[in-house]
Amino acid sequence: MDDLAKQLRADADAIDAPVSGELSARIDASLHAIEPSKPQRTTRPAWFLWASSLTGIAAALAALVVLNRPIQQTPIAVPVAETPAPDQTPFIDWQLNNAVLTQSLDDELDAIESDLKKAEQLVREDLNDIF
Repeated sequence: MDDLAKQLRADADAIDAPVSGELSARIDASLHAIEPSKPQRTTRPAWFLWASSLTGIAAALAALVVLNRPIQQTPIAVPVAETPAPDQTPFIDWQLNNAVLTQSLDDELDAIESDLKKAEQLVREDLNDIF
C-alpha cells in the first residue's frame, strides 16, 4: 500500500498543467463575485406565541393528571412451571476442551503492544505524507 501511495503521489507531482492568464482571471472573478446568502428571517404572527404557550401549558397539565391518577392493581395469575421427571430431562453432551497456551500471557501482551506501536507508527507516517 505504501508503494502504491508513493507512486500515485509521484505521478500527481509529475503532472504539469499550465493555466492561461485569461482562465486564471476568470476563476478569480468568479470567486470574488460570490456573496454568501443571508438566511431570511420569517416573522410569525403575534398570536403564535400565545397559542404555543397555551398548548404547552395544556400538555403539561394533561401529563400531570395522567401521571398522578391512582392505579388500580389487579392480581395476575401466573402459571407455575412443572419440574420434569428425571427420565424426561434432556441429555446435553457437553464437549469441553482445555485451552492450550503456546506462550505465556506476558509474551502475548508484549506482542500485542508491539503490533499496536507498529500500527501507530504507520498511521503517523501516512498522516505526515498527507499533511
